Amino acid sequence: MSVNGTVTEYVPGGPASGNQSLTQLSKPVVTVVSQGNPVPAPVTISSRSVPDAYAPEGDPAAGGSINGLALKPRTYALDYYESLEAPTSGSAPRAWSAPPTRTPSCGSR
Repeated sequence: MSVNGTVTEYVPGGPASGNQSLTQLSKPVVTVVSQGNPVPAPVTISSRSVPDAYAPEGDPAAGGSINGLALKPRTYALDYYESLEAPTSGSAPRAWSAPPTRTPSCGSR
């Protein structure tokens, strides 16, 4: 596939909400250039790979937002998940539960 578009950050509730930004591709143009290609093995997400700390303290100079901070995927769970936006990912066998969302995620199947 060839995908062209504009990569932007969207903050649900607006920048002053303190919510984590979401990366999105605006006005994508998708072209299939070949089919049947092998894909990389998925990254396995397990309790051992996800850090215990959820997120860093927000930057006081940015109104408590964490959006401008450097990602630390080995330290914070939220940063770990952010680092997996592009790769194919899977999970070790377990029950998962999360609140419903109206925001489609990148790479969802």
